[in-house]
Amino acid sequence: MDKFTDKIPSTSDLAGIKTGDLIPKFKAKNQRNEIILSSNYYGKKLVFLSDECGTCVEVLKRMSLYTNLNDFLVIKSISFGDSLSDIEYPISIIRSKKIIKLFGVVKVPTIMTVNDAGRVSGIDELTHMDNLVSLLRFS
Repeated sequence: MDKFTDKIPSTSDLAGIKTGDLIPKFKAKNQRNEIILSSNYYGKKLVFLSDECGTCVEVLKRMSLYTNLNDFLVIKSISFGDSLSDIEYPISIIRSKKIIKLFGVVKVPTIMTVNDAGRVSGIDELTHMDNLVSLLRFS
């Protein structure tokens, strides 16, 4: 499997969100037990990762170095054992297969840019770590 585009299990039959679509509404708790609403991330970036993807682990580590951590929400599939380490990260992380299915994400790492109106303005799959900074930047 390509280390930059590992598939998330059991989501391969989904069509997915497209640029211009309104993001699905969701409510979930992050690793600090805080309530996260999809509307809180209008004008921000949603970063879809997996514990089984080595590149995803590196992405999360590098993201932790950013100063505007409230500009990002990490969404990961449910994993047994690794979720306890999420508490170490200052970025909000939610774990939900349901939310991943709502978005139809099938490859990780995927970075979705959401505009101020709650519509997807960009969907990017990280194909090389050198592109991470530009994909996380707001233009």
